[in-house]
Amino acid sequence: MGASESHDDPSKGYEMLDLEGGGTGFQDDAFPWFHIVQWCCETALPDRVFRWDLNAIKERVDEMTADADAFLHFCPRAKVEGFTMDDATNFCEWAGALLKKVPSLAAVRFRLVPARMNEETFWQRFFSAVREEVKRHVDDIERELALQEQREEEKEA
Repeated sequence: MGASESHDDPSKGYEMLDLEGGGTGFQDDAFPWFHIVQWCCETALPDRVFRWDLNAIKERVDEMTADADAFLHFCPRAKVEGFTMDDATNFCEWAGALLKKVPSLAAVRFRLVPARMNEETFWQRFFSAVREEVKRHVDDIERELALQEQREEEKEA
């Protein structure tokens, strides 16, 4: 699995880890986001540094959980290999942390569980959608940085 870095601006240097847009810190300061990004990218090629913008990921999750209709649209039924909401899993721990940090997620869960789906289905849909969004986000930043590097090389030539 590759390393991970978070920064507000993907074109800036990466010596320090900028987790919450307010300075530097440790990866656990952004729990559970750092761990979720690592999980989302675990199938990526080895020896890769992941660059990601925590605020952009949070904004996307807010959009996905704006209301019940948004959740149902952005979080379709999907299977996540090895998914379980057992108390001893990361998913359970992450869900608990996210319910405290993302008010829209808590509100959507309250509306949908158990009226429209069970707890396990709700979280499986949520984490599956988040995984796809984070993978797309990380790939977009990598593509953007590669294009910037290519432009700089062309200017030097």
